[in-house]
Amino acid sequence: MIRRLGAARSSPPGSLAGVLDRAIADGAPEPLWAAVEDPDGAWLRAVAALPAAERARGVVAVATEEALVLAARLGVGGALWMPPSLAGAVDALQAAAAPAVPGGHPDVGPVDLVAAGDRGLIAVGWARRSFWRRQLGEPEMAALLADLAEVLGVLPAVVPWPALVMPAGPTEAEIESAWRRVTGERQLPSEGVEVVQVGRPRYHGDIAAAAMRSLLDHPEEAPDPSSWGFPRPVHALPSGRRVGWWSPGDCNAKVGEGEWVAVPVETSEVGYRWRLRFPDGSQREVVDAFGTPASPGAALRVPGWFAGRLAAGRPIGLLAARLAVAAQRRGVPLWVPNVRPGALEYLLRLPGTLWVDGTAVPEGR
Repeated sequence: MIRRLGAARSSPPGSLAGVLDRAIADGAPEPLWAAVEDPDGAWLRAVAALPAAERARGVVAVATEEALVLAARLGVGGALWMPPSLAGAVDALQAAAAPAVPGGHPDVGPVDLVAAGDRGLIAVGWARRSFWRRQLGEPEMAALLADLAEVLGVLPAVVPWPALVMPAGPTEAEIESAWRRVTGERQLPSEGVEVVQVGRPRYHGDIAAAAMRSLLDHPEEAPDPSSWGFPRPVHALPSGRRVGWWSPGDCNAKVGEGEWVAVPVETSEVGYRWRLRFPDGSQREVVDAFGTPASPGAALRVPGWFAGRLAAGRPIGLLAARLAVAAQRRGVPLWVPNVRPGALEYLLRLPGTLWVDGTAVPEGR
């Protein structure tokens, strides 16, 4: 029997239980747990109390877009709309059973262990961190820093900045070289890393706090995006035509006729407000949003930190489908960033025109 969480423990909706049972009887994998969105938020408290690995193995039935966003933030594996359908249940169950999407969370457990020896400590964080927190999300950033630790041969002591705390020793050039290797292997964009001196706290238990203080006191740098391969292309689906480029900051870029370069100009409630500049000097605007703004601008855009886990049956998959319908009704494209190759088949099933960027998009000019 499926473990029920939250309000579903005492009074699970019969229709949901029946649909899940039928999907499992037809061969869909059984989830670790199931929950239903309720007005009092019992589902949210119950799911949030689970370890991250268990959250990824369950499904939640939702009635609102807000619940989808919360489920995505918690890393819930599968989601389906209420009232439930058999097809939606199958997608959700398969998503919850799929291999975990690359990503992770800061792990302060090993932090106190990095004090072994007599060397001072450094903290390695993302350059232009404030942008990348909204573009990739902290779990993805933390996972890449853990990969960097493996390449450098140090403990994966990642604090919630996120930043990797490690003994001083490698030069900044060596760290940057290792970082280029890590991001190249994962095919994820970045603008390098910043190395911040932490020193050596007198008490091992103060290491995480000392690292956080050093990071807070360190002014954020704004690298030259062009030295890290920006701008990156944006293509339209289903045509495959290149329509523009995006960059985390201003950079000199020659673009084709009719193409644009998108740069974030200010934060929005869930991401950024982007300005699209055309070669003739004209400009348009796109805003990251989970709903449909009163003035959608040139396109609707899914926030970057949310879009990386796109697949059928996942919270982002359900939301992308709903946003695609809304964009089509408004007569504008839906811009989905950070698209990986495995997501293209799902995106091609959505209505309307989409703009996409990410590892699924050719990088050539």
